[in-house]
Amino acid sequence: MLLFNAQKKFIGIDAKDLQTLGYANLSAFVSEIDDFADMFVKKPGFIHNFKHVNWIDFVECADSLENAKVIITTNSKNFQCFLSVEIMYFIDDPSSKSFLVNLHQIKELTDTQTEYISVPLLEQSTPLNILPTPELEEMEDDFKIDLDVPAEVLNDFDSKSDEAFISDEGYCFNPLIASKELGLPVDLIKEFVEDFIAQAKEFKDELYLSREDEDRSKLKILSHKLKGVAANLRIEDALESLTLINVSDNNDEIKIELDYFYKIISKLSGEGVQCTPQKIVPMLEEDFKLEIKDEEVPVRINIAELDDDDFSPDIDEYEDLEFETLEIDDDLNNEIFNSSSTPYIKENVANEIGLDQKDFDSLFIEYLHEAKNITSAMATAILNKDAQTWKRLAITLKGMSDNMRIVDIIKDLETLIDSQEVDVAKEANTHIIQCITELSKTKE
Repeated sequence: MLLFNAQKKFIGIDAKDLQTLGYANLSAFVSEIDDFADMFVKKPGFIHNFKHVNWIDFVECADSLENAKVIITTNSKNFQCFLSVEIMYFIDDPSSKSFLVNLHQIKELTDTQTEYISVPLLEQSTPLNILPTPELEEMEDDFKIDLDVPAEVLNDFDSKSDEAFISDEGYCFNPLIASKELGLPVDLIKEFVEDFIAQAKEFKDELYLSREDEDRSKLKILSHKLKGVAANLRIEDALESLTLINVSDNNDEIKIELDYFYKIISKLSGEGVQCTPQKIVPMLEEDFKLEIKDEEVPVRINIAELDDDDFSPDIDEYEDLEFETLEIDDDLNNEIFNSSSTPYIKENVANEIGLDQKDFDSLFIEYLHEAKNITSAMATAILNKDAQTWKRLAITLKGMSDNMRIVDIIKDLETLIDSQEVDVAKEANTHIIQCITELSKTKE
């Protein structure tokens, strides 16, 4: 385990992990490492030393260990493990949170596994056979450069910022990562991304207005909702910005992150993106021909255009369903609540999320309303043996429940997401309905 103080500065490590990483004592460790996160390998799908938000905040947002993977490189060795964060308080500063980071299932990677990790220690050496630079006279007959061409035009060749899809921070969203980690089809992931884009656009005016009015509570609520979806979909840059928006008290910093977040949204939706440079070719095409190879064409994510699709769960058509009339076996009912060992204390959850009690209560009531509608819709989908619909709704409810720290129904939601069996799905949904009904009794 690792210890970090209230400023998220590394202050200690247990002896077992220190030895596993190949250090005899803490002095040897700190003589080589200033920040523990410097050992993290930057690789898609893994935690690393992010630019916009502290990695500890990122781990706190993860809804499972699988979403908090990290690769550590030290002493010419590479290790993989899973991270989890626990809040601690120390006597010398009892009002400030400190952090205990657990390293779960830490193991050294084999040589074969490390071949696929891009770290400086593993980079290939420069080829020994370097072609000599051609002499000037050998190239004079090949082409000529018109010296009257303005220097700034020629310098434009060095700028590639307009040619990449998401290139500002060197990160490009890949739906295959979320597809693989969630075990869902890529097309379904793209649908959820479209849903995320639509929700972000819906919240845009309110987010900016809340920032201008310095309404931190509303800003936290809205960014918290988007943050959970971004985490589930593995949209890393969006999650970094939303986390910073959620925790920051600096109005200027929030403005910068909001602008950056909506730049990501714009690029995810394919709006205003120029993938090929302009202005340059017409001015120089008479001097020499430009040859563009296939591999030089910028890569961009093509999100399918689904003009008629409504990505929000169509709840209205289920309004006539009687939520309380669903039949539940008494034995199952007793088993559910006799086995529950996770009491839901709203005050603790509100404090963990960072909302005052009034704002949290409002968010909690909204959650209960949406959860009842979604479980009713899932019941209809199960009755119609429509696995695709109940899976989609279960994923939506799981993201909401992760945000609200409602853990008792997560296992059942995962069952709904993974199973094709109607009877299994029906039992899981019945359990969820009962849990939501019990939670409803605590809303007052």
